[in-house]
Amino acid sequence: MVTYPLAAKLFEGFSILRWNDKLCPVKFAEIEHHAFKSAVSYFLGKALKDSKKTVDWMKIASGNVFFLMRKISTSDIHSYMCAEIKKDAAAYKALNEMICSGWSKPFLRLPERVLEDFKQFMYMNEPDSAEMDILKFAHKYATNCEFQIVAQSNSGDPDIPGIKIELDDDLSRVCTSLNFQGNDNDMVQRIRKHDVDEGINRILQLIDRLRYQIRWAQTPRVPETSVLGHCMYTAALAYFISMEAGLPDHRVVNNFFAALFHDLPEALTRDVISPVKNASEDIKRVISKTERALSEEKIIKHLPEPWLKDFRFITGLIAKKELEELPGAEQAVFARDEEFSNRYVDEQGKCRFVERGEKGKKPYPMEAHKDAPGVDGYLLKICDSLAAYMEAHMSVHYGLLSPSLQQGLSHTRSFCKDARMYGLKADDFFDGIVF
Repeated sequence: MVTYPLAAKLFEGFSILRWNDKLCPVKFAEIEHHAFKSAVSYFLGKALKDSKKTVDWMKIASGNVFFLMRKISTSDIHSYMCAEIKKDAAAYKALNEMICSGWSKPFLRLPERVLEDFKQFMYMNEPDSAEMDILKFAHKYATNCEFQIVAQSNSGDPDIPGIKIELDDDLSRVCTSLNFQGNDNDMVQRIRKHDVDEGINRILQLIDRLRYQIRWAQTPRVPETSVLGHCMYTAALAYFISMEAGLPDHRVVNNFFAALFHDLPEALTRDVISPVKNASEDIKRVISKTERALSEEKIIKHLPEPWLKDFRFITGLIAKKELEELPGAEQAVFARDEEFSNRYVDEQGKCRFVERGEKGKKPYPMEAHKDAPGVDGYLLKICDSLAAYMEAHMSVHYGLLSPSLQQGLSHTRSFCKDARMYGLKADDFFDGIVF
């Protein structure tokens, strides 16, 4: 099970601020940047698949996590300084060794599979590949979106024109390298130019809204965490746990992106705090119905038709007609768990839903469908709860204590107690808390 020290190290991504040498109207946390970048990489990967080219989704999911890990190790070091270090082979090797050594500490207990892949990623010197081009474009695009805001507040800064030229050149160069075919290339160009009438750009703008929505709005916390950053943190936890569980690559990828998008409807409704959401079944039902209706209108209808089935499956925004065709018991599972439902695709290509199983009992019901295309919704729910726990715990650690934080800590720990997935126990996480 993911360890508390690993979760605490990953949490540092909320404290690292981007553009901290400029006047910023809002804070740009590093983990939010990687969340948005990961979302962009998903849509670019879908476009690459449609252009008849192969895409290794595992490299895209892993790359998003590994870039975040690397940034946490180097903190807010300026991109210019990174480029200068990279030019010097000895210095670049030493930097990579420092980063790998930091994540190899025994107390972190990083899954061996992740550690080996991360070391390979760090020393590969970013060779040309479709997946790396996607990750580079996503990074530059996310950076450019932040720059559009920063530039407005720093109009007199002599660095601004040069940064704009550099970002434009970088995006142009990566677009040329991607070389999408036909309409897919048009889509990428429109994304690059911020064409708000283009469907995918509408969705990306919605996703970007999540950086402005602060979680735990009823109580002060340090550091503050946004819904967007929370989604990336949950996705990284899901990635680590999926890898430790020995799940096949396609399941790791699905769990990562399902966690990344699990709060996407909140871009339309804002974050509804748990005390309100769970006050009654009637309130929960109205919130769910509203989120799904708005998601259909503002998100689903703007997606290209070939992407719909996969995106619905990943996000849990299953089509109403498909749900009505399911057995009553599976409809009940979905009605209760929704985006956190255990689901897989059967041999007929239909989405099926699986119970979570009793706490502490073996085997975990999804083990019977381990090799099928699926999403471990219960695993994601545990990750979501661990993320909420860390958000409250770190604030208490830094000296902020309130009834809301105390209740949150108690509730999440109680929810996770005795939870088991593929032989991994959530209790191991809490037993490893050292402060």
